[in-house]
Amino acid sequence: MPKRHSDGRVCQKVNHRRNLYLVMKDGDDRYSIRMFDLSAIPSDDDHSVVERLPAPSIRFESPPLRFFAAIGTKIVVSDAKSIKSTVFDVRTYSIGQGPQPRSCPSQPIYVPFGDKILALDKDSSELLCPPPQEGKWSWCRLGRLPFELKDVTAHAVHPDGQTIFISVKSDSSTATFFVDTASESAKWELHGNWKLPFTGHAHFDPVLDAWVGLSGDPDTLGYLCACDVLSTDPDPIKRQPPAWELGKEKLFCTESLEEHVGANLVYLGRSNFCLLQFCTSRDEHEDYSEHMIRVMTFSLKYDKNGDMWTTRTLKYLHNGEPTISGRWHRLYRLPKAAATLDGVLQVPVAFWM
Repeated sequence: MPKRHSDGRVCQKVNHRRNLYLVMKDGDDRYSIRMFDLSAIPSDDDHSVVERLPAPSIRFESPPLRFFAAIGTKIVVSDAKSIKSTVFDVRTYSIGQGPQPRSCPSQPIYVPFGDKILALDKDSSELLCPPPQEGKWSWCRLGRLPFELKDVTAHAVHPDGQTIFISVKSDSSTATFFVDTASESAKWELHGNWKLPFTGHAHFDPVLDAWVGLSGDPDTLGYLCACDVLSTDPDPIKRQPPAWELGKEKLFCTESLEEHVGANLVYLGRSNFCLLQFCTSRDEHEDYSEHMIRVMTFSLKYDKNGDMWTTRTLKYLHNGEPTISGRWHRLYRLPKAAATLDGVLQVPVAFWM
């Protein structure tokens, strides 16, 4: 029942419909953020016509090496040559001053969870918390990393909302570490000498009761993977490698003239996902190629045999939350500047917010 103010006015809860926001490199010193309204795209069968990207919501004139993270309704933008950052609020379309790190970022890895971000950079890890209504952003140091960032293969957040797992692979070994970010004496601990089966970030889905991500095995490139959640029990005996299974469908481009570049899986909630894939398409008769991004939405379910499949069609509930009963994909042509994709944007950077 709606709440009433003391003067009798009814206070209605406002539901904000989320959208997909894609970070795009538009030039040597220019980035843009573009909004995709997934509800406005027809949920028909797979669509292979190459379309133009949505117009930019905002552009940034900046040094070529930029880093992006999302927290709440804000996208945090920082660069490698400054300790200052900028935030873009997707609700109000306003720009403000962002958090100030202790040093210029190098090649950070950002792991979002709840209303916080775990920032890994160089040999340290820090927790970024948003400001109160009239306060400042705050950083909390979690300690030195027991691994090198270049070796990180996957990461996931435990459903307890505070424990984060990081898997690494070096030339001679694999390992998975974890940290309880809510502990007063938070420190990284070894969970086991094996790694999670994903590449990049894996998302917990309460319906499937599993982490879901892109397979990290080169032999199953383009397939989804579901994995049991790791135990946070302090008893080392209970820290065993998780059971996992592979999806039955390859979701990456299958055309013979298309070449995969990089991909990112975004969680939309309620077993619904959005896959973004950079790829190049070559002309069969000309020495010419164009760069594209494929945007695909789908939901996941298990069949009666326990196999994981995608299903088709995106709709929205009355409260603005997405529900998918089908799958669609669209192809968009990238700006010419994307032909020289730098290391930061080899994988699509996108946020559901």
